[in-house]
Amino acid sequence: MNIAEATRSRLVGAIGTMTPTDFSKDPGKHFIRNRKLPFQALLLLKISSAKGSLPEEIRHFHVSKGVSPEDAPSKSSYIQQCGKLSEDAFPTLLHKFNDACSPPALFQGHQLIA
Repeated sequence: MNIAEATRSRLVGAIGTMTPTDFSKDPGKHFIRNRKLPFQALLLLKISSAKGSLPEEIRHFHVSKGVSPEDAPSKSSYIQQCGKLSEDAFPTLLHKFNDACSPPALFQGHQLIA
């Protein structure tokens, strides 16, 4: 396994430990129904988006998962799902991902992330 694959598996593992009930604005209401863009996929899509337009990124993400382009969620549904995320989701993901990595390299007592 190369470095990119190992890093991606750590990221996916960190996302897998997070539950929608802990990181949604309304835990009893949000992320409880089966959607085209569930909680974990939404986090991974937001992180893995590159330089394309939002519809292109959504389509590319779902095609890479084996979904036909016609069955990919719309830009509107993506934005609605993003609105359900709490503000703590990405800082927590960052800490979980850092904890999953090898012992952190410290520079003058601070952990560097590139």
